[in-house]
Amino acid sequence: MAKGTAAKTTRTKKAGAPVTGDGQYTIYDPSAARDAYQKGAVVFFTKVRNWLDKGALVEAYGRVVSVDLFDGEVPYIEVSFDDSQVKKLNAVDLGKDVRKFLLEVK
Repeated sequence: MAKGTAAKTTRTKKAGAPVTGDGQYTIYDPSAARDAYQKGAVVFFTKVRNWLDKGALVEAYGRVVSVDLFDGEVPYIEVSFDDSQVKKLNAVDLGKDVRKFLLEVK
């Protein structure tokens, strides 16, 4: 290695498996398989729109309220950012609407 350069490390994961952040919460990964998320689980989103602040991107935690399929073939999760536990974890209020996030995106 040349003088003054740092070694670059990468984080790898198994295909279809979500990455866990701090070991407590799963980080949302659109390429993860739908069975990687369970109803009731708390998921961390590195970027989610705050529609109450002109669509600004923020980090947030949400609770999975369902895992389902669009048209019987496109997997997605429905997430609430209004759950009492995740509201305490979030720096901002993201409203009461349940949001849908696609899975198995290639």
